[in-house]
This record gives sequence, structure tokens and C-alpha cells, in this order.
Amino acid sequence: MENPADWRTESRTVYSNDFKLRIVELASKPGANVAKIARENGVAHNLIF
Repeated sequence: MENPADWRTESRTVYSNDFKLRIVELASKPGANVAKIARENGVAHNLIF
């Protein structure tokens, strides 16, 4: 039987702490558009939430 943990074919992206902090700062501003921030930074919007 195939190992269920081997389903992932691509490795996960590891984001730097600086990148994460920048995204949080942008998303925390009043009136911030999370979807737009995600698109501009090349990440899925659900990663920001």
C-alpha cells in the first residue's frame, strides 16, 4: 500500500520571517484588500487569513 504522506509531488514554499511580517503589516492596515495583497505577493489569499 502506498504511504498516504507521499501524495504531495511538490515541496512546500518556505517564506522568510521578513516576508511574513511584511504581509501581516500590509493586511493589518485599515481598509486593506487581502486578495489584492495576496496577488501582488504571489501567495494564495487563504494563506494570509
